[in-house]
Amino acid sequence: PTSTGFILTSNRDEKNYRPTLPPEIHVVNGKKLLFPKDEEAGGTWIATNNQHQTACLLNGAFENHSKTPPYRKSRGLILLESFSFDSFAEFAENVDLENIEPFTLLLIEHKEFVHFLELRWDGQ
Repeated sequence: PTSTGFILTSNRDEKNYRPTLPPEIHVVNGKKLLFPKDEEAGGTWIATNNQHQTACLLNGAFENHSKTPPYRKSRGLILLESFSFDSFAEFAENVDLENIEPFTLLLIEHKEFVHFLELRWDGQ
């Protein structure tokens, strides 16, 4: 926390040899988002926008899982999808996670107050 908000940092630990573009503004579903882009899957592990929303993806949910590919889509694309809803709470209630690899998603809305939502998907 800081006097004007917070600082969130994250490093890429999923196959760090995968080609990644540095952070820049991308338009996703009509919304401007700032994030580093995974060139292979098109997603990201951290993103923010000018609507006071920030999201950070962590691999796995409650415990280490056995990978069972192929998955329907990249977890990094799920993170980007979270910004398509009016709120992160609406996203959590409506997102389709069938056949998505387990993850933890930290969703932060930082307007008048900081609202923090931790979404864990264990594949079930």
